Parts: sequence; C-alpha cells; structure tokens
Amino acid sequence: MPSRFLIVEDHPLFAEALLLILRRNKACNVVTLTKTLAEAQAALSQVERFDLVLLDLRLPDALGFEGLLDLRNRFPKLPIVVVTAVSGQSVRDKAIIFGASAFIAKSASRDAFLGALDYVIAGPEATPTNRAALLESGILTPATSKQRPLTHQQLRVLQAMCQGLQNKQIAIDLDIAETTVKAHVSEILRKLHVSSRTQAVLEVSKLEIAPVATMYAAPSKPESHVEIRSPGLAKSLALATR
Repeated sequence: MPSRFLIVEDHPLFAEALLLILRRNKACNVVTLTKTLAEAQAALSQVERFDLVLLDLRLPDALGFEGLLDLRNRFPKLPIVVVTAVSGQSVRDKAIIFGASAFIAKSASRDAFLGALDYVIAGPEATPTNRAALLESGILTPATSKQRPLTHQQLRVLQAMCQGLQNKQIAIDLDIAETTVKAHVSEILRKLHVSSRTQAVLEVSKLEIAPVATMYAAPSKPESHVEIRSPGLAKSLALATR
C-alpha cells in the first residue's frame, strides 16, 4: 500500500485540509508539502520514492497544465492526481489526456475524495465501482473518461513543442525518426481536437475557469485569456506564427 504522498499546493488552508485527510489513512506514513513546481521537482529528486502526488494546476511557477506535463514526463510511472478548483469539463478532459491518474475538484466531498484515491491506489487495472458517484462529485478517471491519454512518447513530443522545438530537433533529442515525430504530432492534435501546433501549445497553458464551491475564492479569468509566462511557450508561438 502507498505510504509516501507529495502535496503540491500553494494555498495553505487547502494544503492543510489535504494533509489532515491523508493522515486519517493508516497506510499513509509520510506526507510532504510543497508550494511550487520547483519544490516538487526537488522533493521528487531527493526522496527515494513517492507513491502518489496530489497536484494543483494553479501554481506560482507553472501555467495551466505545464506542471502536470513536466512531472508526467520526468516520472512516467508515478501516479499524479490533479486536485484543483478549476473544474470545467474541458479542464477535466485535458487532465486525463495529459496523463493524470485522476481529476478531483476541490468541491468534492471528503468521502468522494477518498474513494477516488482508493481507485488510483488500486492500480491501472482497477475499475471504479461507483462510476456515477465519482462523475457527480466532479471526479474523473481514465476509466470514467471518454478521452484517451497521450502516450509517454507523445507527452515528451508535446513538451518539446512547448519549448519551441521543431520536428527535426525533437527527433534528435528523443533519438527517433522525424517521420515518427510527425506521426506523434498528428496524434497529439487529434486527441486535443485542435488543428495546429500553435493551438496544441495553447491547450497546455489554457485553463477554463468555471464557478465552483471551494474552500476559497479563486480569481477567475475568461477561457479566452491566455497568459504566456513560459519562455518556451512564447518561443513556440512566435515560431508557429511566422
């Protein structure tokens, strides 16, 4: 059973709430709190093993799904559960596409939250017995989603696209054929339901803000508003629009 959990959450009140919930689980021996993606990366690199990560999407040093994409690529076998106040359907779907083991809205009840964690802990072969209850509680898992997750190689290609790399350089960096890169790019566009590399890059940084009942009021932004904080994203967009 999992015993080491990492919480990546910059809001102190909700981080403490997650901590209290996890400590009620007798199998949980160690819980580490981090506030930024950089702190999470450092913790995951220093500790021998974490069994599960609880990740917020709204972090000071990561825009949109950048944090999920980065951790998914660095630690491909590590279960990552997205726990966030941003709960629009497109956000839930993209969390699954980008490799989340589950998506849990912060408005979910404690019991629903623990039920989702039990499902994730049970492993990839598990089938949720309370599918309808999970969906009603704002929880999505690969087994309850209609979306197909990107493969590990597709996630690596997508991250390289976000860094502004073109197909030839991606092929060199990943040690694969350029035709293979092109095939991965086509599949990425198809799964994200977009028609260009620019749109795919924007999907990584874009969050649809929907009103939800949470423990705190998160500042909202219209879905059409996209901030580009990442130099790689800015470079990629500049290249794609030339």
